[in-house]
Amino acid sequence: MPPQAGPSLPPRPAEMGRPAHNHRFPPPSCLLPFSVVTAAASALYFSYYMRYLASKPALSYVRTKANEEILRRCPSLRRTFYPTPYLTSAHAQTIGSLVRGFGVYPILKLRRETLEAPDGGTIALDWLGHPESGDDSLSGDTPTVIVLHGLTGGTCEPAVRWLLKMAKDNQWRAVLLNSRGAISFTYSSLTNQHYLEVFSAAQEHR
Repeated sequence: MPPQAGPSLPPRPAEMGRPAHNHRFPPPSCLLPFSVVTAAASALYFSYYMRYLASKPALSYVRTKANEEILRRCPSLRRTFYPTPYLTSAHAQTIGSLVRGFGVYPILKLRRETLEAPDGGTIALDWLGHPESGDDSLSGDTPTVIVLHGLTGGTCEPAVRWLLKMAKDNQWRAVLLNSRGAISFTYSSLTNQHYLEVFSAAQEHR
């Protein structure tokens, strides 16, 4: 008995005179709602950003003539701070600085200096642009930026090295206050008690 043909398949859209859609991209009818949703989400995030994320720094200080003079010389401390839209939190900014500096460290000529802290411990200071380091490009009245260590404690941090480089690019002298025990250095004490006293000692040191 000869084979019989099975039921015929329905014609494809192209065979019926209608163009077939390319399913790799959304049809044109979906583009308008998608753009509307994107615009609405962007507007909502912008409102949230301006209301809750962009703000002036909170300053806690004693109103002395010296502190008022510092604020007068640093007007940016009273301006609104606009964080990077995709790095709005402190954790995100820390991760972002690590990613940016991963495997890339600015080559800096640092001079290490040690001094005794009021609590009997030892402070290690890393200078960039110290007069005794042979760098005579900075004058004696050049402003000095004191950089405090971050999570890992010293000049091994990419973020700290980039900050020192930024100070050098602005023709500032910079000094980093290392955390005790965080770098290859022999300390007489590893305690970090009385940190404000330690910072004051580093600040008054010349």
